[in-house]
Amino acid sequence: MNRTYDDWFVHQKSVNIADVYLWVYNTAFAGDFRMPDRWLDDSLQGADAIAFRVMPSFPVCGWDGQPDSCRPLNYCLVDIYFNNKTHPLPWSDRARWTDLQLNLTSAWLLNSNHPLKRASSVTTGRRAPFSDPKTDKELDWWFSSAGGTPATRGPIWHAYDRSVFDGYSVMVLDIGCPEEEFTGLELRLAESSAAQRFHALSFPASWRDRIRPQLQQAARANRPFLLGRANGSDKSRAAR
Repeated sequence: MNRTYDDWFVHQKSVNIADVYLWVYNTAFAGDFRMPDRWLDDSLQGADAIAFRVMPSFPVCGWDGQPDSCRPLNYCLVDIYFNNKTHPLPWSDRARWTDLQLNLTSAWLLNSNHPLKRASSVTTGRRAPFSDPKTDKELDWWFSSAGGTPATRGPIWHAYDRSVFDGYSVMVLDIGCPEEEFTGLELRLAESSAAQRFHALSFPASWRDRIRPQLQQAARANRPFLLGRANGSDKSRAAR
């Protein structure tokens, strides 16, 4: 009998690695991966599961002109899982089939109940994994907000696997620890937010409420670095 998520991470008697991700998923995903009901929310649209985490980088040094004054920079990452039948995506045939280090994602937490499926071959080509099926132009993710606010340029590609599990793909995005509230993502042409939407995600309010404290804390910690970099750029331009 397959063990559930709680068997591995809640009721385990031995020393075990903690799950640092903040999850949300639909009923089908919970059933496939034997996940607990407490993070289930079927108002998630456009994807089957999302796992959020804050990941510190190597220390950034040189604060206040002191070489040994160091602090980490935070990255805010989301692993987004798609059922390839119910949520097909416009994958590019020119992109690599997979570009993913599994040990750096939430996928390793799931594979005890659902065998990982590795691609038998990897094709070479550009990194951007999505394109317009008609024109082959590259597609990017854009942030979307409530109230009809125009979409703004969104996350940075981090990793992906078109068949990480049988029937499922995963995409890892660096969302940049934004201070502005956003409600979802839209897949559009890279050069225009006003172009056709090829796919859209809507994040449940329950999940946005849970990740907000970590997002805000990470954004506050990153603010001095971003201001310092901006001031440094201004000084460089003034010196020219």
